[in-house]
Amino acid sequence: MAIQPKPYLVNLLRCVCQDVIFALASSHEVVEDELAAISKRRAPMYESVGKGGPMDIDDWRSWIVAMSAVVAPVHAPEWLPMRDLVQNVSLEAGARGVRSLFTSKPSEKEIQRTRRIGALAVRTLAAVLGCDGELRPDEELLRASLVAALGLPDEDSRLLTAEKPMPPEAIEVYGEMDPKVAKSLLRGAWMAAFSDGIEPREDDAVHKLAQKFGILAQDAEASRQETRARVDGRKSFGSAAVDAVRYVLSDEPETGQRLARLAAEIALPTVHRAESLAAIDNAGPVILAKRHALERMQREACLALGWFAALSTDPSLSRAAELAARHDRVATDLGARPEGAVARAMAESFLQNQLIAAATAAGL
Repeated sequence: MAIQPKPYLVNLLRCVCQDVIFALASSHEVVEDELAAISKRRAPMYESVGKGGPMDIDDWRSWIVAMSAVVAPVHAPEWLPMRDLVQNVSLEAGARGVRSLFTSKPSEKEIQRTRRIGALAVRTLAAVLGCDGELRPDEELLRASLVAALGLPDEDSRLLTAEKPMPPEAIEVYGEMDPKVAKSLLRGAWMAAFSDGIEPREDDAVHKLAQKFGILAQDAEASRQETRARVDGRKSFGSAAVDAVRYVLSDEPETGQRLARLAAEIALPTVHRAESLAAIDNAGPVILAKRHALERMQREACLALGWFAALSTDPSLSRAAELAARHDRVATDLGARPEGAVARAMAESFLQNQLIAAATAAGL
């Protein structure tokens, strides 16, 4: 009789794979140092799962919020409004500058700055999302993700996530605003508006916010065009990632559909999701017809994401060979067959390190 793998190691494998899928779908590139940093920040969860504890990956909302905080100081998600602001002020990064040489805790000055700028960012986001009424559940999740990524104190987070959206006119700006902060806030507002398809009320709300932030009309329009291109630019990678997962796991419909949907909802803006989600729901075959034109970094991330999805099923050696053959066909379809083997080697090495550490800690 074959010895079955330890359930907690199988759960750890699933957990790590899904976290990496989140990271790749959020960044559109493979940076191994970043994946290692994210893994380090998730260490408490991995240690718990490795000891037989519960996973958080099956609770979509809490997992998305948790991962938004985890990746914020490493590589803020491409889909997150105000992402460049988050990258610069998130308290999740701990101490910054010279202070970081002596302590990991941010200074009181840094905390107060993030509280002030963070509250303005969250209210700006809510003003755009809520200009057509109450926030939808997916919009509530987006706001909660931004709050988590900022690393705000618990009480601030609780109040901001419960706050009703304000009209742009009611948002208060204290003192003179840093031009860089103003531009980041405006880009985030445009991203929120374009992500689900901009409508006149959202367009009007963002222009009012631009005036409040002291941004000239021509600069606001330039930001509008730049952000629209950025949102639309996520479609190619997201669609390719969904197809990669579905093709490689074509004979495992339950897992394939679940992970493909996960990739779609993270990598694709709402306005560009319908086609991919319909394909997932219809469960039709994926036809490799060179539909996706990706840059090299995007190809690498797409192929890595597809292989992490495959490895999350804990395939046997013979099963892995079958999956690898499909994965190579995806790489060929993307115009880079050799990159398939590179992506597989990276993913397998990364997971082996995680699993061996857990097995060693368990005394196996």
